[in-house]
Amino acid sequence: MKKICSLLFALLLLTPAAFGQNPRWTASGTITNASTSVTVTSRDYALATVTIHGTHAGVTLVFEFSDDSGTTWYQDQCVRSDTPIMENSEAVAANATLEWDCGVAASTNFRVRSTAYTSGSATVNITLTQDQIEPAETISIGNQATSVQILSQAGAATTIKTSAGMVFGASLVNNNAAVVYVEFFNTNSVTLGTTAPVLVLVIPASGTLNLGPTDTGLIYNATAISVAAVTAYTGSTVGSVTGSVFYK
Repeated sequence: MKKICSLLFALLLLTPAAFGQNPRWTASGTITNASTSVTVTSRDYALATVTIHGTHAGVTLVFEFSDDSGTTWYQDQCVRSDTPIMENSEAVAANATLEWDCGVAASTNFRVRSTAYTSGSATVNITLTQDQIEPAETISIGNQATSVQILSQAGAATTIKTSAGMVFGASLVNNNAAVVYVEFFNTNSVTLGTTAPVLVLVIPASGTLNLGPTDTGLIYNATAISVAAVTAYTGSTVGSVTGSVFYK
C-alpha cells in the first residue's frame, strides 16, 4: 500500500501544475492595423478561447498554430460560440463582439493575426486552458443545403454565391484521363495559382467523388463561395468536372 501511495504521489508531482504551469492563462492584444499578431505559447494547453471586442471596422482575423516554436504556422479551425460554424478566418462585422474555441493540443504556439483593417481599435483576448475539449461544430437540421449544378466546369473560377455561405457536399465526375483538383475559395475574385483555396477535393482519373449533403457543412466561407477545377494542387492550369455542389 505504501508503494502504491508513493507512486500516486510521484504521478501528481509530474502534472503541469507541479512545474508552475498555470491551468488557465490569458493574453491580450490590440488590433490597430492589417498586420497585428497576438501570440501565445500553447505548449501543454489544449484549448484556446479567443474573443474580440471594441470599436472597430474592416478587421479580418485568421487563427493559426505552430508545432515548431513559431517557425511554421498552420491554419486552425475554430468554432464560433454564437453560431454553429467552424472557420479558420473571419471578416469581423463593425464593432462586433465575438468568441471562438480553438483546439491547440500538441502545438507550441497559437496566434490570432489580422490581415485587414480599416479603422478603430479591436481588443483580442486569448485564454488558454488545459481542458481536454476539442472544439466540434454542430449544425442544425434547419441548415439544409440548396443545390447548384456545375456543368463542364472549366476555365476561370465560378462564383456560386457572392455572400457568406456553407458548402454541404458535392457529387462530381472527372471524365479526364488525369487527376482533377476541385478548389473552393472564400472570395469572388480568384486568380488560379495565386489565390489560396480553403478546400480542395481530389478526384482520380475517370473517377467520381460523392459527398452527400448532410446537416454538417464541409466549410463555411465568410465572404463568398467560388469553385474551380485545375490539373494540379493549387495550380493554374484549368481542368474540367461535371456534377453538383450543395451549398447554402
